[in-house]
Amino acid sequence: MEIIKDNEHEKNITEETNEIVFTESDRACNTYGNTCKSECVCKEHTHSSPCYNLRLGDTAPYFECNTTFGPCQSTDFKGKWLVFFSHPSDFTPVCSSEFLAFSKYHGEFQKRNCNLLGLSVDSNSSHIAWVNDICKTTGCQIPFPLASDPSMDIAKKYGMIAPNISTTKTVRSVFIICPKQTIKAILTYPATNGRNIAEILRLLDALQLTDTENLYTPAGWNPGMPAVVPAPATYQELCERVQNPGDLSCYSWYLCFKQPSAAAPTMSCANPCQDPCSMPNNCCGQPIMPNTCCSQGMMPNKCQGPLNC
Repeated sequence: MEIIKDNEHEKNITEETNEIVFTESDRACNTYGNTCKSECVCKEHTHSSPCYNLRLGDTAPYFECNTTFGPCQSTDFKGKWLVFFSHPSDFTPVCSSEFLAFSKYHGEFQKRNCNLLGLSVDSNSSHIAWVNDICKTTGCQIPFPLASDPSMDIAKKYGMIAPNISTTKTVRSVFIICPKQTIKAILTYPATNGRNIAEILRLLDALQLTDTENLYTPAGWNPGMPAVVPAPATYQELCERVQNPGDLSCYSWYLCFKQPSAAAPTMSCANPCQDPCSMPNNCCGQPIMPNTCCSQGMMPNKCQGPLNC
């Protein structure tokens, strides 16, 4: 085992796998993608990438990558919202269920001027083979790009690797990035538990409402519901609100609600997620697999293309 020092921290590098083994000082500081300013150094010293501690309001770090749709750079998404998410590994059951679910809601994200971009440390060849297998076995074509990051450079920049869990695979990170390339929300799920895509869509709706109308969203908020008006910042504003609440519905001077002026986004289908077998269904509740989704019907023998409403 080789030990590399990078001013502040030691990295133990295994000769066989080139895998970073973290020391106790590293773990205490969470150097790998979080708080420290030091470098994450590879065994051959051929490259190093800065570790980042991304927070809400930060500018999304720039990156370039290859995807299942071709070369891509982060600035390609400027002017649009972006849901940038990582998954641990191709050809795995939870990740496959998530990609089917993201595909189901893809049209809804597009209606909100939002792109989807997935990422893992697998190669692009692996990604292509996996999405093709999903297509052949379920009939669902993945309609958004999947980025490859075998060097883990992007994963390190975005803090997608939790070294106490794995130093070679990403966890289930989600970054919602606004058209100005500012990070508006960060979610992290463990590898063992899949994400609720409808909740990510709901959060996007809430962020867009705040961005356009300066309204906040209360617990359990969904599009179409009244939103919270920011509390008065001065005593004068408090008095003005009490004396003339206008179109506000107030329980107290600091807890007031208002109906958003913009029409709530409408789903393409009514109650798209109510079917108990909704994972293998498209957004209209129509089975992606033949016959009913819980049946023992024959699997499709060829790619049928994307299933949209």
